[in-house]
Amino acid sequence: MNLQPIKSENNPKFKNALRLHSSRGRKQQDRIIIFGLQEISRACQAGVTVLEVFVDENQAPPDCLATVEGAAFYQLPSSLFNKLAFGDRNDGVVVVAQRPESGLAALNLSPDALVVVLQGIEKPGNVGAVFRSADGAGADAVLLADPLTDAFHPNSIRASLGTVFSMPTVSADSRSLQEYLHQQRFQILAACLDTEQDYYSIDLKGRTALVLGNEKQGLSDDWRGSGILSFQLPMRGQVDSLNVSSTAAILVYEAMRQRHDGIDSSEKNDL
Repeated sequence: MNLQPIKSENNPKFKNALRLHSSRGRKQQDRIIIFGLQEISRACQAGVTVLEVFVDENQAPPDCLATVEGAAFYQLPSSLFNKLAFGDRNDGVVVVAQRPESGLAALNLSPDALVVVLQGIEKPGNVGAVFRSADGAGADAVLLADPLTDAFHPNSIRASLGTVFSMPTVSADSRSLQEYLHQQRFQILAACLDTEQDYYSIDLKGRTALVLGNEKQGLSDDWRGSGILSFQLPMRGQVDSLNVSSTAAILVYEAMRQRHDGIDSSEKNDL
């Protein structure tokens, strides 16, 4: 690989990469920025198109980028590289990549698919943590309804440990996602506080969409009504809800347990 030197912070390539820290910059360029060797490796494994690689002059490019074709490689002095690196994730390499995109029509889900729908989530760290749990429990997709943050925000990528690249994801408005889920014959289950239906009394083995809402307001009224079953996580203490990523982890692992054990929900004992 040919490492081209960048010595000035006024270099256009450097400035454009720096702008990818912001949501506006990512939208304008239709690109994302990836930090961390593990996250970069998983992006490459998932077939993400790497466009540019920025390397600290005191470190060598990682092996996972040795076979990347078509990307430009740049070498930066540590003073510049540290401005580009995100927070404390200084592994000596930063990658700029094409934003992965897929529409609802491109989703190819199994007859018993399990998907997580996040509606109006604000914190990218929460989004990334849900991707990580969904990946761990073998879920099939994470869908973002009316998103208030970017699935490929650096904090989301970091919290997901790079699983955001391997987990199918689509961002759309709530109405479009509901139409898709109904057309695809999903059981739609919405986490709410004002219901007596507990999650452990629901059969999660079939084609299921678990819908979780905003950290502050919860789900909007768009996710209530005909064709949508509301449920709750029982809360025995003083607080009335869990963090959205904790809720998602409990639910996807309960779904995994049911599917693995072949449990009929009508035969389960009350917890």
